Amino acid sequence: MNNTFGLEVEIELKSPLAHGAFTGGATIVPFRRMALHNRDAAVPRGDTRLALERAVWLAGYIWSQRSRNYQWTYQQLAERLTVASYMSTTLADFSQAALDLFHASAPLFGDNAQAYAEVVLGKLAPLTLAVFQHDGLRTAVVALLQASRQSDVSILMDTAAEQFHDLSSAVTHAPVYSGNAMRNGVIRRGAARFLLDTLETRVPLGSFRALFTGGGIAESAEKAINIREVQAFRELMPLYALLGGGFGTNRLLEGTLKCGFAYPLVREAGEMLPVRLREEAQKTSMREIMAVESATRREDAMLLASEYLSSDAPGVESVQNNSMLYQREVMTPGARLYAQHQFLQGTERQVGAYVSGWLDWHARGGFLGGIGQQGHGRADVIVRGRDGDMFLALRQGEEATLSDTARQALAQYQMHLRRNKSTIKDLLLRDSVAQPVSQEELERDEMD
Repeated sequence: MNNTFGLEVEIELKSPLAHGAFTGGATIVPFRRMALHNRDAAVPRGDTRLALERAVWLAGYIWSQRSRNYQWTYQQLAERLTVASYMSTTLADFSQAALDLFHASAPLFGDNAQAYAEVVLGKLAPLTLAVFQHDGLRTAVVALLQASRQSDVSILMDTAAEQFHDLSSAVTHAPVYSGNAMRNGVIRRGAARFLLDTLETRVPLGSFRALFTGGGIAESAEKAINIREVQAFRELMPLYALLGGGFGTNRLLEGTLKCGFAYPLVREAGEMLPVRLREEAQKTSMREIMAVESATRREDAMLLASEYLSSDAPGVESVQNNSMLYQREVMTPGARLYAQHQFLQGTERQVGAYVSGWLDWHARGGFLGGIGQQGHGRADVIVRGRDGDMFLALRQGEEATLSDTARQALAQYQMHLRRNKSTIKDLLLRDSVAQPVSQEELERDEMD
């Protein structure tokens, strides 16, 4: 097996995927996004001043439509504009999302109908949305809105326009599934469970963290590194060599596996996809694969009190209502994503550890992202070589399918774990994974 090679990961969602970028203070969790530059998009130049002016007007209009049933603050305005900007691909979408977050029953245009239409549908709408999606300018918009209630802010707008004259509406905030979520949430945790199940053992906290989260580095005055011990350590533990981590003092290992972001097959992310997938991606907009779902948490003490709640229980006279409405943005079932995984100087045993992680993930239901306990994140995954040949296939409701290469790598890894079972268990059961593994210990089991 070539020590340096790449794999392509194709994902098809079978239930909504939740992968949140949490924002405090808001009642909705937006999906994680990445700023992507679209070189083919129109980039208005010299209109930043007018776009900023329109952004302040729109923020003021949204603020004026807020529900009067709540006590709102400008801090909450800033938070909700942030959430809405993450979730939107058009200014009209952004405006509606922000109005929803302020519980506006419906836009009450009145005399503002024409102005509203010109702002959210006019030629400067993409650039105005870019203002809201820029962290610094979005904060400035709220500050300018507050200041405009008291004085003329035209000079401040001129200054801001000069500073951000190169603002581009060609930047799209596209939803992505992070490579780290796949690397740690799927492969590391799955491979750690596979290893411990194979060894039939439990481990102390230090080794548990090293296996499942990558460990950490302890402070030490010692600067010397024993290269032979590090090599023996990597050879004994293919999982650690594959994914890296911090192991005690002076042992920060870089993993051989590099996991890229998973980009959806949509036109906005086209340049991040291989050429063979770009034509298919052009058929779908990211607006078509994103949705907002609402959920409620009800207060059962109010619904079931007469049946199961003791009437003389303390506090029943004034039960706090814990019911709530919350929302999250999700990627919809049927959406497809693409990622690349690269092995740099990876051994066959390390590839076997990689396969073991995917197999454990599949055996436990095949969930990506968050709130899997609610059925989110079920997915089919097909991993291919760069030549297009199937490496492994994991489909919901079906047995895992492995190529001969994947099967052989897994077999070599399992054989290594069996042959070195006692040495690996000794390492994992130590108080610290920093304690060295000698070449003699490694060879002891290999000879048995």
